[in-house]
Amino acid sequence: MHSSEEKTKNMKNYRPSMGLSRALYILGIPVCTNLQRLSPAYLQSQFAAKKNQLEERNYSSSSTTAACKLRTTRDRARDSDLRLLHEAYQYLLKRRRAIENK
Repeated sequence: MHSSEEKTKNMKNYRPSMGLSRALYILGIPVCTNLQRLSPAYLQSQFAAKKNQLEERNYSSSSTTAACKLRTTRDRARDSDLRLLHEAYQYLLKRRRAIENK
C-alpha cells in the first residue's frame, strides 16, 4: 500500500496548479469578477455549459488506423480538458466556501 504522502505526490502529476483567475477563465467567467458575488448555482451552470461544449466536439469517425490514432489523441486531449474543467470548478467552490466561513 502507498502512504498518503506518496498518493499526494503522485496526484500532483495529474492535478494542475490552479489559481483564482485561471479557474474563472477556464469556466468562461470574467477574471475581474468578485467570487463572493457568484452563486453556487451560477458556477454550476457555467460548469455544465463548458462541459457540454467539450463533450459535443465532433471527432473523426473514420475507421482507418491513422484516424483511430488521431481519435485517441483527441480523446486524451478532451479528457485532459474535462479534468481541468472539473478542477477549476472544484477550486472555485472550495474558495467560495472558505470565504463564506470567515
